[in-house]
Amino acid sequence: MSQSNPFEPPLTPPGDFSSAQSLDGTIGGWARQITVVAILLIVEGVLELLYGLYMLGIGVFMSTQFENILPPEQRNLQNAPPPWLMFAVFVGWSLLIIPPAVVKIWAGFRNYKFRSRTLGIVALALGAISCV
Repeated sequence: MSQSNPFEPPLTPPGDFSSAQSLDGTIGGWARQITVVAILLIVEGVLELLYGLYMLGIGVFMSTQFENILPPEQRNLQNAPPPWLMFAVFVGWSLLIIPPAVVKIWAGFRNYKFRSRTLGIVALALGAISCV
């Protein structure tokens, strides 16, 4: 098995980035971009997690304080939305945001160590849920 045949498969197994290091020990080529995307996944996941927790807090706050926020002349309206509706909307929204955020953080840590790159791609695709 010589490397003179261009149609011969490479000798290194898939996912082996040992050949990606240059002579000075730094990672080169496309392997450098994996760590950048991993760090950005962690940052985006943390920001989305904070937003999801904020929405969860707003849901709890709005369900308990909704009547106190309204002006006094509108507190006894017949067509006012029930307080549980605010809780359901905001908590439901936060439940759509928090799980993909946790997956992004986990995938970012895994990708930083050059593992589970498919999970990173799935986590990026799950980010479309938070755009709804």
